[in-house]
Amino acid sequence: MAVNVSRTILATIADQFAKYLIVEITASPEILATRVAARARKTDGDVQQRVAREVKSSPQNHITLVNEGTLIEIGTVFCDLLLKVQSEDALTAR
Repeated sequence: MAVNVSRTILATIADQFAKYLIVEITASPEILATRVAARARKTDGDVQQRVAREVKSSPQNHITLVNEGTLIEIGTVFCDLLLKVQSEDALTAR
């Protein structure tokens, strides 16, 4: 199962799930600011504050993917990662 969650709940994931992998998809502050500003959601608040916001997460079971290319590029990297995790799970389940 894969879910998209707020960074603010990452600290509680280990308490809720026995098995998990956190995949953080991020980009440079400049690219993040451009993307947040472009989507123009009122809930984003101040763009610079949102981009500067840091949320601590456990380094355990945590992978960071840098998304500074096209949607196709990061989508391919993400799907490859999911397939790798799925195949490793299938091997350990035997």
